[in-house]
Amino acid sequence: MFYEEDKALFYLGDWHSHPTSSPQLSWKDKRTLSRIANTPESNCINPLMVIFGSYPEPWNINCVQYKRASRRLLLFDSCEYEQLNLIVD
Repeated sequence: MFYEEDKALFYLGDWHSHPTSSPQLSWKDKRTLSRIANTPESNCINPLMVIFGSYPEPWNINCVQYKRASRRLLLFDSCEYEQLNLIVD
């Protein structure tokens, strides 16, 4: 996802689907948000992630914004995020 302002493009985040499960963040999604935020080339310290999921309803949408991470000893940094309300008109 990108945002355009004054003829410049800015990276906002990523979107994808969970076609057979809920739109909640998986550990891979959290790791991806952390990696995007900590990659200087993305120039996006608080990326968004939008997930479309098909369970328990036919399709649901979940939108979150990365806030911070703290270093963990295991697989990846823990990921703190804020749930966003998505308004569709």
